[in-house]
Amino acid sequence: MKFASLVLLGALVVLPLCVSQTVYAAIAAGSVAQIVSLQGAGEQRGGQSDDWAAAKTSQLLAGGAYVRTLSASKMALLFADDTQLRLNQNSVLQVKTIATAAEPTSLMLSLGRAWAQTKRQNNSRLNLETPAATAGIRGTDWELDVDANGKTLLTVLSGTVEFANALGALTVNSNEAAMAEVGRAPVKILLSNPRDRVQWVNALTADPLRHLLADQVSTALKPALDALRQADLPASAAAINASALAQPGPWNTIFYRLAQGLRLLPT
Repeated sequence: MKFASLVLLGALVVLPLCVSQTVYAAIAAGSVAQIVSLQGAGEQRGGQSDDWAAAKTSQLLAGGAYVRTLSASKMALLFADDTQLRLNQNSVLQVKTIATAAEPTSLMLSLGRAWAQTKRQNNSRLNLETPAATAGIRGTDWELDVDANGKTLLTVLSGTVEFANALGALTVNSNEAAMAEVGRAPVKILLSNPRDRVQWVNALTADPLRHLLADQVSTALKPALDALRQADLPASAAAINASALAQPGPWNTIFYRLAQGLRLLPT
């Protein structure tokens, strides 16, 4: 186990990050969505519960469930109607209902950023609510960004979205954007390059701490690990250098190479 952790950490430091395409399975009966990817940390809770619990990859979600991402984290969800949605850091989403013959799929993004590709069949509809407006979405590629005051920015990359609240409605087409604020009608805005807004979707970062914690770190390296957790890179580099000189060993070597990879110590 220790050897595997060392090899994996070394790969994170010295090799380019490679991502393979995931093949999704059908959602199990009785569930409406599944967490198919989690980078960093996320949480979930049932629709009738106030207690958040850690989320995990492959976790199934029932109707009414909430999910949220924490700082520097991302989550990907697959819904029973084949909608694929990704959440950026510090986002909160509720899965309200999934499309039936009588009603559309309904989600609520109360905070944060969400991007999705939707596969709507038989003219079915996805409604994504925010504090400021509701986006009525058909087969399309889009992003929603909701700030702490509920202000919502909609960017449509392909397809069509009906963007509305009690004060007004408009149609947002491919490569267009619109904004809605609580108590104001939605308005279209100009973005010079809409696709630049969704670069975060494919931006991945290595998280070496996750693999460092997968095995026991020597006492001599605990100060370096604590400094890394606090993102205090100079303090971590000093602790790594001191430990490597005082107590040589495999963990010291890995930490030292990590610091070199971050250009904190000379190569």
